[in-house]
Amino acid sequence: MYIYFVPDTKTNFMSKDTTTLNFRGNGKLLLSGEYFILDGAVGLAIPVRLGQRMSVMQGEEAGLHWQSLTLRGETWFEARFELPTLEISSTTHDESAKILQKIMRYARSKDLDFMRGETQLKITTRLEFPQDWGMGSSSTLIYMMAKWAKLNPFELLEKTFGGSGYDLICAEVNTPIFFQKQEEQRVYQPTEFGKHPETGEPLPFLKNLYLVHLNKKQNSREGIERYREWDDEDNKAQRAQQISMLTDRFQRATSLPELNAIIREHEDIVSSSLKLKMAKDLYFNDFWGEVKSLGAWGGDFVLVTSQRTPQSTKTYFREKGFKVCLKYLDVVI
Repeated sequence: MYIYFVPDTKTNFMSKDTTTLNFRGNGKLLLSGEYFILDGAVGLAIPVRLGQRMSVMQGEEAGLHWQSLTLRGETWFEARFELPTLEISSTTHDESAKILQKIMRYARSKDLDFMRGETQLKITTRLEFPQDWGMGSSSTLIYMMAKWAKLNPFELLEKTFGGSGYDLICAEVNTPIFFQKQEEQRVYQPTEFGKHPETGEPLPFLKNLYLVHLNKKQNSREGIERYREWDDEDNKAQRAQQISMLTDRFQRATSLPELNAIIREHEDIVSSSLKLKMAKDLYFNDFWGEVKSLGAWGGDFVLVTSQRTPQSTKTYFREKGFKVCLKYLDVVI
Protein backbone atom coordinates (compact mmCIF):
# COMPACT_ATOMS: atom_id res chain seq x y z
CA MET A 1 0.00 0.00 0.00
CA TYR A 2 1.38 3.38 -0.96
CA ILE A 3 2.01 5.96 1.71
CA TYR A 4 1.63 9.67 1.07
CA PHE A 5 4.98 11.23 1.85
CA VAL A 6 5.07 14.35 4.02
CA PRO A 7 8.63 15.18 5.16
CA ASP A 8 9.18 16.29 8.72
CA THR A 9 9.52 20.06 8.40
CA LYS A 10 8.83 20.87 12.06
CA THR A 11 12.08 19.65 13.56
CA ASN A 12 14.03 22.36 15.37
CA PHE A 13 17.63 21.74 14.34
CA MET A 14 19.10 24.46 16.55
CA SER A 15 19.86 23.73 20.20
CA LYS A 16 20.17 26.43 22.83
CA ASP A 17 23.94 26.14 23.02
CA THR A 18 24.71 26.57 19.31
CA THR A 19 24.15 29.20 16.65
CA THR A 20 24.44 26.81 13.69
CA LEU A 21 21.69 24.90 11.91
CA ASN A 22 22.89 21.74 10.13
CA PHE A 23 21.06 19.84 7.40
CA ARG A 24 21.86 16.90 5.15
CA GLY A 25 20.13 15.03 2.31
CA ASN A 26 20.96 11.74 0.58
CA GLY A 27 21.72 11.58 -3.11
CA LYS A 28 19.73 9.28 -5.41
CA LEU A 29 19.63 6.88 -8.34
CA LEU A 30 16.51 6.17 -10.41
CA LEU A 31 16.80 2.54 -11.51
CA SER A 32 13.54 2.39 -13.46
CA GLY A 33 10.84 4.76 -14.63
CA GLU A 34 12.81 7.57 -16.23
CA TYR A 35 10.65 10.35 -17.69
CA PHE A 36 7.48 8.25 -17.52
CA ILE A 37 7.13 8.75 -13.77
CA LEU A 38 6.06 12.30 -14.67
CA ASP A 39 2.89 10.73 -16.07
CA GLY A 40 2.12 8.20 -13.38
CA ALA A 41 4.52 5.32 -14.02
CA VAL A 42 5.85 3.60 -10.90
CA GLY A 43 9.61 3.98 -10.57
CA LEU A 44 12.22 2.23 -8.47
CA ALA A 45 14.60 4.67 -6.76
CA ILE A 46 17.59 4.09 -4.50
CA PRO A 47 19.11 6.55 -2.00
CA VAL A 48 22.90 6.62 -2.08
CA ARG A 49 25.54 7.09 0.60
CA LEU A 50 26.70 10.38 -0.92
CA GLY A 51 24.66 13.56 -0.62
CA GLN A 52 24.98 17.22 0.34
CA ARG A 53 25.23 19.15 3.60
CA MET A 54 24.21 22.69 4.51
CA SER A 55 24.95 24.87 7.52
CA VAL A 56 23.27 28.15 8.45
CA MET A 57 25.08 30.40 10.93
CA GLN A 58 25.68 33.96 12.02
CA GLY A 59 27.73 35.84 9.44
CA GLU A 60 30.61 38.22 10.01
CA GLU A 61 29.39 40.89 7.61
CA ALA A 62 26.09 42.57 6.84
CA GLY A 63 23.83 40.63 4.50
CA LEU A 64 23.69 36.97 3.53
CA HIS A 65 26.85 35.28 2.31
CA TRP A 66 26.27 32.02 0.40
CA GLN A 67 29.18 29.69 -0.32
CA SER A 68 28.96 26.33 -2.12
CA LEU A 69 31.86 23.92 -1.74
CA THR A 70 32.95 20.93 -3.78
CA LEU A 71 33.77 17.51 -2.40
CA ARG A 72 37.35 18.74 -1.90
CA GLY A 73 36.26 21.85 -0.03
CA GLU A 74 36.91 24.25 -2.90
CA THR A 75 34.46 27.08 -3.57
CA TRP A 76 32.56 26.51 -6.82
CA PHE A 77 29.84 29.13 -6.29
CA GLU A 78 29.52 32.23 -4.14
CA ALA A 79 26.94 34.98 -3.78
CA ARG A 80 26.02 37.83 -1.46
CA PHE A 81 22.46 39.01 -0.85
CA GLU A 82 21.23 42.12 0.90
CA LEU A 83 19.02 41.63 3.94
CA PRO A 84 16.09 41.86 4.30
CA THR A 85 15.41 42.50 0.57
CA LEU A 86 17.43 39.50 -0.71
CA GLU A 87 18.67 41.60 -3.61
CA ILE A 88 21.79 40.09 -5.19
CA SER A 89 24.78 42.32 -4.49
CA SER A 90 27.47 40.07 -6.02
CA THR A 91 27.80 36.54 -7.39
CA THR A 92 30.06 34.24 -9.34
CA HIS A 93 27.11 32.79 -11.30
CA ASP A 94 24.01 34.83 -12.10
CA GLU A 95 21.60 31.96 -12.81
CA SER A 96 22.43 30.08 -9.59
CA ALA A 97 22.08 33.26 -7.54
CA LYS A 98 18.68 34.00 -9.09
CA ILE A 99 17.47 30.47 -8.30
CA LEU A 100 18.52 30.86 -4.65
CA GLN A 101 16.87 34.27 -4.53
CA LYS A 102 13.67 32.74 -5.91
CA ILE A 103 13.77 29.93 -3.33
CA MET A 104 14.29 32.27 -0.38
CA ARG A 105 11.74 34.82 -1.53
CA TYR A 106 9.16 32.10 -2.03
CA ALA A 107 9.88 30.78 1.45
CA ARG A 108 9.36 34.26 2.87
CA SER A 109 6.09 34.64 0.98
CA LYS A 110 4.83 31.51 2.76
CA ASP A 111 6.15 32.51 6.18
CA LEU A 112 6.79 36.16 6.90
CA ASP A 113 8.88 35.17 9.94
CA PHE A 114 11.43 33.35 7.77
CA MET A 115 14.79 35.13 8.26
CA ARG A 116 12.97 38.06 9.83
CA GLY A 117 15.31 40.21 11.88
CA GLU A 118 18.43 38.58 10.45
CA THR A 119 21.08 41.06 9.37
CA GLN A 120 24.15 38.80 9.06
CA LEU A 121 23.93 35.24 7.77
CA LYS A 122 26.46 32.74 6.40
CA ILE A 123 25.18 29.68 4.52
CA THR A 124 27.58 26.97 3.39
CA THR A 125 26.77 23.89 1.33
CA ARG A 126 29.17 21.05 0.60
CA LEU A 127 28.75 18.22 -1.88
CA GLU A 128 29.78 14.67 -0.97
CA PHE A 129 30.23 13.70 -4.63
CA PRO A 130 31.85 15.40 -7.67
CA GLN A 131 29.73 18.12 -9.27
CA ASP A 132 29.26 16.29 -12.56
CA TRP A 133 28.01 13.05 -11.03
CA GLY A 134 24.32 14.00 -11.11
CA MET A 135 23.43 12.27 -7.86
CA GLY A 136 21.17 15.03 -6.56
CA SER A 137 22.86 18.40 -6.09
CA SER A 138 19.58 20.21 -6.92
CA SER A 139 17.23 17.85 -5.10
CA THR A 140 19.26 17.84 -1.89
CA LEU A 141 19.39 21.63 -2.01
CA ILE A 142 15.60 21.87 -2.31
CA TYR A 143 15.18 19.29 0.45
CA MET A 144 17.49 21.15 2.86
CA MET A 145 16.05 24.57 2.07
CA ALA A 146 12.55 23.20 2.71
CA LYS A 147 13.71 21.82 6.05
CA TRP A 148 15.17 25.17 7.01
CA ALA A 149 12.11 27.17 5.92
CA LYS A 150 9.64 24.53 7.17
CA LEU A 151 8.04 24.21 3.73
CA ASN A 152 6.63 21.26 1.82
CA PRO A 153 9.62 20.37 -0.42
CA PHE A 154 7.36 19.30 -3.30
CA GLU A 155 5.79 22.75 -3.36
CA LEU A 156 9.22 24.33 -3.39
CA LEU A 157 10.30 21.98 -6.20
CA GLU A 158 7.34 23.02 -8.34
CA LYS A 159 8.28 26.68 -7.93
CA THR A 160 11.92 26.13 -8.94
CA PHE A 161 13.41 23.14 -10.79
CA GLY A 162 10.29 21.08 -11.47
CA GLY A 163 10.34 17.29 -11.75
CA SER A 164 8.57 14.32 -10.19
CA GLY A 165 9.97 14.59 -6.66
CA TYR A 166 11.22 11.02 -6.18
CA ASP A 167 14.65 12.45 -5.39
CA LEU A 168 13.25 14.47 -2.47
CA ILE A 169 12.05 11.26 -0.86
CA CYS A 170 15.46 9.64 -1.42
CA ALA A 171 17.00 12.62 0.39
CA GLU A 172 15.01 11.65 3.49
CA VAL A 173 14.84 7.84 3.55
CA ASN A 174 17.42 5.06 3.83
CA THR A 175 15.77 2.31 1.82
CA PRO A 176 14.87 1.66 -1.83
CA ILE A 177 11.41 2.93 -2.73
CA PHE A 178 8.63 2.49 -5.22
CA PHE A 179 7.54 5.98 -6.25
CA GLN A 180 4.48 7.23 -8.10
CA LYS A 181 3.20 10.70 -8.90
CA GLN A 182 -0.59 10.72 -8.62
CA GLU A 183 -2.04 14.03 -9.84
CA GLU A 184 -0.99 16.49 -7.11
CA GLN A 185 0.27 13.84 -4.70
CA ARG A 186 3.52 11.91 -4.48
CA VAL A 187 3.31 8.51 -2.91
CA TYR A 188 5.97 5.98 -2.06
CA GLN A 189 6.43 2.55 -0.57
CA PRO A 190 9.66 1.30 1.02
CA THR A 191 10.81 -1.84 -0.74
CA GLU A 192 13.81 -4.08 -1.29
CA PHE A 193 15.94 -4.66 -4.36
CA GLY A 194 18.34 -7.53 -4.85
CA LYS A 195 17.33 -9.44 -1.73
CA HIS A 196 16.03 -12.97 -1.42
CA PRO A 197 12.21 -12.84 -1.04
CA GLU A 198 12.25 -15.37 1.82
CA THR A 199 15.52 -14.87 3.71
CA GLY A 200 16.09 -11.17 3.01
CA GLU A 201 19.74 -11.90 2.25
CA PRO A 202 21.44 -9.97 -0.60
CA LEU A 203 21.29 -11.91 -3.87
CA PRO A 204 24.57 -12.84 -5.58
CA PHE A 205 23.87 -10.77 -8.72
CA LEU A 206 24.29 -7.49 -6.81
CA LYS A 207 28.06 -7.95 -6.97
CA ASN A 208 27.74 -7.98 -10.77
CA LEU A 209 26.30 -4.45 -10.90
CA TYR A 210 28.37 -1.35 -11.62
CA LEU A 211 27.78 2.35 -12.11
CA VAL A 212 29.68 3.96 -15.00
CA HIS A 213 29.87 7.71 -15.45
CA LEU A 214 29.44 8.97 -19.03
CA ASN A 215 31.88 11.88 -18.53
CA LYS A 216 29.18 14.53 -18.65
CA LYS A 217 26.29 15.78 -16.53
CA GLN A 218 22.84 15.71 -18.07
CA ASN A 219 20.57 18.70 -17.48
CA SER A 220 17.41 17.15 -16.03
CA ARG A 221 15.28 20.16 -16.91
CA GLU A 222 16.26 19.88 -20.59
CA GLY A 223 15.43 16.17 -20.56
CA ILE A 224 12.02 16.87 -19.04
CA GLU A 225 11.31 19.54 -21.65
CA ARG A 226 12.19 17.11 -24.45
CA TYR A 227 9.88 14.50 -22.95
CA ARG A 228 7.07 17.05 -22.66
CA GLU A 229 7.41 17.80 -26.38
CA TRP A 230 6.37 14.21 -27.08
CA ASP A 231 2.63 14.87 -27.30
CA ASP A 232 1.26 11.36 -27.90
CA GLU A 233 -0.79 11.24 -24.70
CA ASP A 234 -2.41 7.88 -25.42
CA ASN A 235 0.97 6.30 -26.06
CA LYS A 236 2.36 7.93 -22.90
CA ALA A 237 -0.32 6.30 -20.77
CA GLN A 238 0.31 2.90 -22.37
CA ARG A 239 4.07 3.24 -21.96
CA ALA A 240 3.67 4.35 -18.34
CA GLN A 241 1.71 1.18 -17.62
CA GLN A 242 4.36 -0.96 -19.31
CA ILE A 243 7.11 0.77 -17.34
CA SER A 244 5.23 0.19 -14.07
CA MET A 245 5.07 -3.52 -14.81
CA LEU A 246 8.80 -3.56 -15.59
CA THR A 247 9.53 -1.73 -12.32
CA ASP A 248 7.76 -4.49 -10.43
CA ARG A 249 9.72 -7.14 -12.31
CA PHE A 250 12.94 -5.18 -11.76
CA GLN A 251 12.40 -5.19 -8.02
CA ARG A 252 11.53 -8.90 -7.94
CA ALA A 253 14.45 -10.07 -10.12
CA THR A 254 16.45 -12.87 -8.49
CA SER A 255 19.10 -13.58 -11.12
CA LEU A 256 21.34 -11.66 -13.50
CA PRO A 257 19.85 -13.18 -16.70
CA GLU A 258 16.40 -12.13 -15.48
CA LEU A 259 17.58 -8.61 -14.72
CA ASN A 260 19.35 -8.36 -18.09
CA ALA A 261 16.13 -9.22 -19.93
CA ILE A 262 14.22 -6.54 -18.00
CA ILE A 263 16.91 -3.96 -18.73
CA ARG A 264 16.79 -4.68 -22.46
CA GLU A 265 13.01 -4.33 -22.52
CA HIS A 266 13.06 -1.12 -20.46
CA GLU A 267 15.74 0.48 -22.66
CA ASP A 268 13.85 -0.45 -25.82
CA ILE A 269 10.62 1.18 -24.59
CA VAL A 270 12.27 4.50 -23.71
CA SER A 271 14.44 4.52 -26.82
CA SER A 272 11.62 3.78 -29.26
CA SER A 273 9.23 6.20 -27.55
CA LEU A 274 11.52 9.23 -27.39
CA LYS A 275 13.62 8.43 -30.47
CA LEU A 276 16.80 8.39 -28.41
CA LYS A 277 19.69 5.99 -28.93
CA MET A 278 20.53 3.61 -26.11
CA ALA A 279 23.78 4.22 -24.24
CA LYS A 280 24.97 0.71 -25.13
CA ASP A 281 24.52 1.39 -28.84
CA LEU A 282 26.25 4.76 -28.57
CA TYR A 283 29.27 3.85 -26.47
CA PHE A 284 29.49 0.14 -25.61
CA ASN A 285 28.18 -1.91 -28.53
CA ASP A 286 30.80 -4.62 -27.94
CA PHE A 287 30.17 -4.90 -24.19
CA TRP A 288 29.30 -8.38 -22.94
CA GLY A 289 26.75 -7.26 -20.32
CA GLU A 290 23.76 -4.94 -20.34
CA VAL A 291 23.71 -1.14 -19.99
CA LYS A 292 20.81 0.89 -18.61
CA SER A 293 20.51 4.67 -18.50
CA LEU A 294 19.44 6.11 -15.16
CA GLY A 295 17.10 9.10 -14.97
CA ALA A 296 17.68 11.67 -17.72
CA TRP A 297 19.19 10.00 -20.80
CA GLY A 298 22.44 11.29 -22.27
CA GLY A 299 24.67 11.84 -19.26
CA ASP A 300 25.47 11.09 -15.63
CA PHE A 301 25.57 7.37 -14.75
CA VAL A 302 24.50 4.17 -16.41
CA LEU A 303 23.91 0.87 -14.63
CA VAL A 304 25.90 -1.98 -16.16
CA THR A 305 25.87 -5.72 -15.52
CA SER A 306 28.96 -7.87 -15.84
CA GLN A 307 29.77 -11.46 -14.96
CA ARG A 308 33.47 -10.92 -15.55
CA THR A 309 35.90 -9.88 -12.81
CA PRO A 310 35.82 -6.33 -11.43
CA GLN A 311 39.30 -5.77 -12.88
CA SER A 312 38.27 -6.94 -16.35
CA THR A 313 35.07 -4.89 -16.22
CA LYS A 314 36.78 -1.68 -15.10
CA THR A 315 39.56 -2.15 -17.65
CA TYR A 316 36.99 -2.34 -20.46
CA PHE A 317 35.42 0.99 -19.53
CA ARG A 318 38.74 2.66 -18.81
CA GLU A 319 40.02 1.72 -22.27
CA LYS A 320 36.84 3.25 -23.72
CA GLY A 321 37.66 6.52 -21.91
CA PHE A 322 35.23 6.11 -19.00
CA LYS A 323 37.36 6.12 -15.88
CA VAL A 324 34.63 6.21 -13.21
CA CYS A 325 33.33 2.67 -12.77
CA LEU A 326 31.93 2.08 -9.28
CA LYS A 327 30.65 -1.07 -7.67
CA TYR A 328 26.91 -0.69 -7.08
CA LEU A 329 27.17 -2.05 -3.53
CA ASP A 330 29.78 0.59 -2.65
CA VAL A 331 27.43 3.44 -3.55
CA VAL A 332 23.89 2.61 -2.44
CA ILE A 333 22.49 2.72 1.08
